[in-house]
Amino acid sequence: MPVNLVVDQRERSKFLEIKLYINRAGKKWGIPTYNVETLSVGDYAVNTYSIGVERKKGDFIGDYYSGKLVQQLKELRECYDHPFLLIEYDSIDKMISTFNVPEDTMIGMLSSVTAKHKVPFYLTGNYFAPFLVRIIYKTIQGIKQEGKSYTPIRQAPKQRRKATVSQWKIYRIETLPDVGPEMSARIYAHFKGSYKNMVNASIQDWTRIPGISDTTAIKIMKVLS
Repeated sequence: MPVNLVVDQRERSKFLEIKLYINRAGKKWGIPTYNVETLSVGDYAVNTYSIGVERKKGDFIGDYYSGKLVQQLKELRECYDHPFLLIEYDSIDKMISTFNVPEDTMIGMLSSVTAKHKVPFYLTGNYFAPFLVRIIYKTIQGIKQEGKSYTPIRQAPKQRRKATVSQWKIYRIETLPDVGPEMSARIYAHFKGSYKNMVNASIQDWTRIPGISDTTAIKIMKVLS
């Protein structure tokens, strides 16, 4: 069966990286064609072999706390025979320090991805494109060796699940001065999702969050006052 990698339009920022890798080395890994489309489930897919991939980086912790990631994993597992989660960090230690969460909490989150939600995950670091291409290649090899025929993706939801209250809180935090998606997730986790805790926080409370300087803390406190 033909192998065509579909990249969701929300992943356009990664498309060039993937395209360059496939043009340089990907064709020998069995991916002759690729294109950008709108996927209702997953960020990347090879529909002819029912492979679906979700990518996470700075949005991992916020999506986990808000329940968005759990829903994405559920839909990924329901729609594809071969679901995967690729996380763009080098190590668990790096995730712990970046998101400022206890070791047990992070290990529990990652363990539940596979043990509870039945989706294998891989830490790709800066090698997302090679991981993506080779996981697809190895999965298709396994399917062929087992003599299985491909399974088209099952019926996907017509639209993505609406954002939860927690997700809207994280999006709202992102509008604060000098705060991006990764930082908003850290702030949400640090203050346990409570705006009251944020408003009442001292400059010392804010600067305990990795990446928040005195200057940024003062800017944020002025907005919240």
